[in-house]
Amino acid sequence: IDKDGRGDPQAMLAFQRLLDTLGDFESPGAIAEALVDWMDRDQDVTGLGGREDRDYAILDPAYRTSGGALTSPTVLLLVAGVTVEVWSRLRLFVTTLPRRGEQASLVNVNTAPAEVLSAWTGVDLAVAGEIVSERGDDPFDAVGEFKSRLAGSVSGDELEQIDFTGFGVVSTYFLVESEARFGNVGLSMRHLIERDGESTKVLARSMGGDW
Repeated sequence: IDKDGRGDPQAMLAFQRLLDTLGDFESPGAIAEALVDWMDRDQDVTGLGGREDRDYAILDPAYRTSGGALTSPTVLLLVAGVTVEVWSRLRLFVTTLPRRGEQASLVNVNTAPAEVLSAWTGVDLAVAGEIVSERGDDPFDAVGEFKSRLAGSVSGDELEQIDFTGFGVVSTYFLVESEARFGNVGLSMRHLIERDGESTKVLARSMGGDW
């Protein structure tokens, strides 16, 4: 959703593309619409696949939409259409990060996997894969370099349709995974950390394999 809490067409399209890439799921567009309805603050159904409180109220157990941003990626499992199979493929490519003012978190073109780059740009997965393979030896210093690299693989019209304001070349957020074992007892934890200049702070922590 955008800063005003409404469905962001560009983000919805990217999420649908990601679902299309990850598997032959039923109605990826409907899942994207249901996700918008899960986060927006109204009870107006989005598109043909959206779901609001009345749709979840008939489930057993019944529950309501959140009416706000996701607090954890695993919350996706509560959204209509997101089955365990869908989540098992999505979990490596999605995260939940805070919005700072009007700006959503940027996609780092130096670390994002090919599936994510393909989803946000609309380029073929093979093209995104080539970029991922090449950047390891020569990371991008600026988003303009990423744009120039794409210009050699897509048409001018396709390039014009890409919104490059959502990309960056550095990361502000990091997921730290730790595991400890004492005898037969194991413990794993995850911490979501924000780096702001020289300081860092923990935004969220969880026990187990997901957060």
